[in-house]
Amino acid sequence: MLLEHYYIQAGFPSPAERSGGERLSLDALVVTRPEATFFMKMESDALYGEGIFEDDVLVVDRSVVPCVGALVVAHVDGGFVARRLRRRADTFTLIDGDRTIVCDESVIIWGVVTYTLHKC
Repeated sequence: MLLEHYYIQAGFPSPAERSGGERLSLDALVVTRPEATFFMKMESDALYGEGIFEDDVLVVDRSVVPCVGALVVAHVDGGFVARRLRRRADTFTLIDGDRTIVCDESVIIWGVVTYTLHKC
C-alpha cells in the first residue's frame, strides 16, 4: 500500500523543511520479513493498560525470537491471545495487567508483536 506522506514536526514549521509529497509504503515501514509477518486485529481490551485497544491491528512477526518483556501472540486453549511475556522464578508467564497465564506445554508462543496500528 502506497500513501502520500509529509514530514511533521511538533514545533514551528520552517519553510526550509522537506515539503513531502513522496510516496510512502506502509508495508515497507512495518514488514521486514513478509513471509513471517501477519496482521491480527485485537478483539478485546485486555491490553488497554498498554495503550492497545479493541480493533487495533497488531503486526506480528513469527521469525522474531521472543524475549522477556516482549509483547507476544500466543496460542492458548484453542485461540490466540496477545500478552506481555514475563519470567517468575523458573516459570514463564503471559500477563495483561490483571490476568496471568502460566506457560506450560499447552501454550505456544506464536509470534512477537513488532508494531501496533491504532485508529485515532
